[in-house]
Amino acid sequence: MVTEVAEWEETFKEISWKSFFQFRSLDYVGDEVATAKITSWPNLRSAIPAKVGSVPISEVVGEGCLHYVQNFESFLLDREAMKYTKPPRVMVTDD
Repeated sequence: MVTEVAEWEETFKEISWKSFFQFRSLDYVGDEVATAKITSWPNLRSAIPAKVGSVPISEVVGEGCLHYVQNFESFLLDREAMKYTKPPRVMVTDD
């Protein structure tokens, strides 16, 4: 998928798709790993629907997930068993 996007001619503020996705390393089987560069919200705005995140999840999940959504806290570990992990890095600048 990334290699297909890299072939698009569309650019954003002097950044081409090809330079946006770069192959920086190899994974454990020798395949190239695509990594994204930091971007800004204006570059992403057109790709995000206007009302994303505004629909309550309990109104759109199926019956198999509804119990989980309505009782989410009962699925959490006890505080003593929780371990802090570093959150993922957001590749979008605040400005």
